[in-house]
Amino acid sequence: MSHPAPGQPPNDDGFHHPYGQPRQPGDPYGTPQQPYAGPQPPYGTPGPGGVRLAEWWKRLLARIIDVLVLLIPAFILQFIIAIGYLGIVGVGPHRSPNTFPMGGGGRDGILLLDAISSLLMLALLFGYEVWMLSRWGRTVGKMAMGLRVVPLSGTAHPRAGGLPASTAAIRALVWWGPWGLNWIPLIGAIIGFFPLLNGLWPLWDKPNQQSLNDKAAATIVTAER
Repeated sequence: MSHPAPGQPPNDDGFHHPYGQPRQPGDPYGTPQQPYAGPQPPYGTPGPGGVRLAEWWKRLLARIIDVLVLLIPAFILQFIIAIGYLGIVGVGPHRSPNTFPMGGGGRDGILLLDAISSLLMLALLFGYEVWMLSRWGRTVGKMAMGLRVVPLSGTAHPRAGGLPASTAAIRALVWWGPWGLNWIPLIGAIIGFFPLLNGLWPLWDKPNQQSLNDKAAATIVTAER
């Protein structure tokens, strides 16, 4: 049995413990370790139904990834439109700048092609968003960032799959719908600011950090990790 140093009172068990806490009565191994608390919850603000709301910077990166994913099909689509334009208008010395077979003049014809281009791009963007959200509840960008879109009314038990098709369509139409009006003079320039406004809206929206298309579709974006 060890003895306490001069001036140090003995422990209750009569032993000196220079390297740790004294053993408690009935505990032969000293102070027990704290049990494992389990995995940490995902980052983000607590939301309705116990979910975690996605951080804004993650939503931004997810949208950037989606844009990159869509660049290739968008480029192919625009390339086809450009070929069609050259085939209709003509090139070289035989081209007349004041005539256009599909319209009343060169300017009208170009405006018509702009409208067709905008509507085809809208179909691409809208179709991508609706298909991904209705099937998986997230786009490629949201998959990469660990995010999921869920109905606001069903956040306590979000669906393992995707959103209802009608909900996904409303959400996608509000986000991408203005793209279909880009061809209209002046109006197209004004509504070009809508995606910026919509993307920034969650920064000041309380308490669910919804964008405008989230509000229209009654959805929120949650963090899964």
